[in-house]
Amino acid sequence: MSYNPDRINIHELTVEEPERPPEGPFDPERDITKEDWAGIRNILEESRKWDNFMGWHGFSWHAMEIKIIDPKADLNLDQTAWHAMENELETYRASNDWDNFLAQAMKMKILQPSYNLNINQVTFKGISDKLEAYRVNNDSFNFLQIASRMKIIGLNDGIVPNQTIRQDAVHKLTVFMQDQNFGMYLNYVRYFKILNLEEDLDLNDSIWQDLQEELKKFRAANDWSNFSSTAADMTILMAEEVKIPSGGGLDIVKREEQLKSETPPIPQTKQF
Repeated sequence: MSYNPDRINIHELTVEEPERPPEGPFDPERDITKEDWAGIRNILEESRKWDNFMGWHGFSWHAMEIKIIDPKADLNLDQTAWHAMENELETYRASNDWDNFLAQAMKMKILQPSYNLNINQVTFKGISDKLEAYRVNNDSFNFLQIASRMKIIGLNDGIVPNQTIRQDAVHKLTVFMQDQNFGMYLNYVRYFKILNLEEDLDLNDSIWQDLQEELKKFRAANDWSNFSSTAADMTILMAEEVKIPSGGGLDIVKREEQLKSETPPIPQTKQF
């Protein structure tokens, strides 16, 4: 048989599967299972059933963490839930408990960025004085905590840490990782990320592996409270960018490799 260059060799029709981009070290859509979500949702609804101060306090934390992990999640935030959260906010405001006020305000802004917190001059001064006290005492943990919460609720005045606080925070990051105190480590890196200080972070593969092991540990123990808080922190850490809308809130921009891994390109086919 003579050779015909136009004949098709069926062995050449095999198209290799497109190479997927490397997956990131953490992706909630990939790494949190349906069973995990059932556990997380269960503690949210159990907190709602308590219908008292402590129950709604826990509810707002769990709800915020779910919103961070999955911004599209339906949390059924009805009038009863909002009324309870507002009561807690005003209790802290009335007692000048600005640390807890900011924690509650942050949760409410993440859950509903358009919510009006009524930050008047008295409230702003109380918050600002608290921040300044932590700055004067070089209290890196509480300064960064207050500053990041202020930023989330739309207050940006005076939240930049001085060099002493930053150096202390970076030192403690190293110590916490060496001691495998992942709870405190995640607190610090979350504050750095929100305040755009991530140039001091070194989130290498070893650290991500340790954090994944923490998730596995909480999953095995059915500790969904710590599981959800750790997963929320890891979601923030994995973000390409954390944006704060002008009026407050929290927008998490996913990394490009996460987006690519979720929608792999369609294999190219030959026409014949």
